[in-house]
Amino acid sequence: FIIHARLAVLSGLTPDKNRQIPPLRYDLVLRLAQDYPELKIILNGEITDYDQINQLNSSIQGVMVGRDICKRPWFWAQADSLLLDATSDP
Repeated sequence: FIIHARLAVLSGLTPDKNRQIPPLRYDLVLRLAQDYPELKIILNGEITDYDQINQLNSSIQGVMVGRDICKRPWFWAQADSLLLDATSDP
């Protein structure tokens, strides 16, 4: 299951404000993963660096990097070797 950590407000907010005002709730996603360990939980929502991923990966099976990968593709180019111990990156 890919679970977004932010509640979307469907009226009254612009798309930009919808990415800022509702708070991220990583705690709820992590609790779901803890309560249902048989499920594969992928967290989505403002993932911006490798340290953040390493901290979250002990509790969930993966993360989804969205907007930030479009903003900084070269930063994320090392993801395979840094996170998955791959011998090379794309």
